[in-house]
Amino acid sequence: MRLITMSRPAATLSLAAGCLMLHGCAWFDSWLPFSYSRTPLARAASRHGATRADVVRAGGNPRSVWMVRNGSGVCYNYFIEHGNDHRTYFVVFDRAGVVTQHGFDTCMDADRNGKLQSGNGS
Repeated sequence: MRLITMSRPAATLSLAAGCLMLHGCAWFDSWLPFSYSRTPLARAASRHGATRADVVRAGGNPRSVWMVRNGSGVCYNYFIEHGNDHRTYFVVFDRAGVVTQHGFDTCMDADRNGKLQSGNGS
């Protein structure tokens, strides 16, 4: 195997690019306007295969718990706070504790709007 020699600017540039890739894009968050969708709770709930443990780890204990009418799961109510403002957020788990639905509403309002019926996603 033969090594390819790099000039000093190319090596510096590749080292910087590697560091940025390892660090991710988190430092761009300070430049972007605030979005409730980028909060830890919303990110955790929206991940494919997220579990109750993932959501509670990201958002803490819920403000209240709502049993889904058809008995297929449980819904957690959260308040996501930012300064003096807040938004409601719900997360529905199936019997195995896997997230099936989530969104910016309360469990009660989501149920009234038909979002918690089986087959409806967020």
